[in-house]
Amino acid sequence: MIKQAVSKKFINYIQFCLDKENISTRELSEKLEKSSAYISQVLTQKIRTITYENAFSILKEFMPGNDSVIESMLIEQFGIEPDEIIESRLKIDEENETETVKRMKVCESIITNINNNLKRKMFEEKDVEKLLILQEYSKMDFNDRNLGELLDEVARIYKKANEEDYNKLLKIINN
Repeated sequence: MIKQAVSKKFINYIQFCLDKENISTRELSEKLEKSSAYISQVLTQKIRTITYENAFSILKEFMPGNDSVIESMLIEQFGIEPDEIIESRLKIDEENETETVKRMKVCESIITNINNNLKRKMFEEKDVEKLLILQEYSKMDFNDRNLGELLDEVARIYKKANEEDYNKLLKIINN
């Protein structure tokens, strides 16, 4: 069971329900088969996290038979989600992160190859000015830039770049 932050809205709602039903925190704790101070500690934020199941049980004491309403309230109003939703989102995030890392490695490899090839060619041509510009760009973080933009920038810096090779690079990147 995943513990989640107890929002101020949730605390206020529980307090409202307790007042409305004229139930003490001790009585509610006992109904939930929790320690006598459990609800009091949740309300005073001595307990700052709660499982979905416990939050659901608390609301169920005030709204018996309204499971779908309780679920909706917990998710939409209080930001307390069932474990399945959290686990599913974490799995998707992990898969996306893995895919992003793979793409970044490919981009970094291409950038490194372009950089090394351009440096070699610039050394051969003894073009110090372009080499210094390329070294400045090498220090930049390209992870947040579109690789097409980067290649356009490289082509502008290196005006003697063979257009056929540049187009081949674009084809490789777009595949």
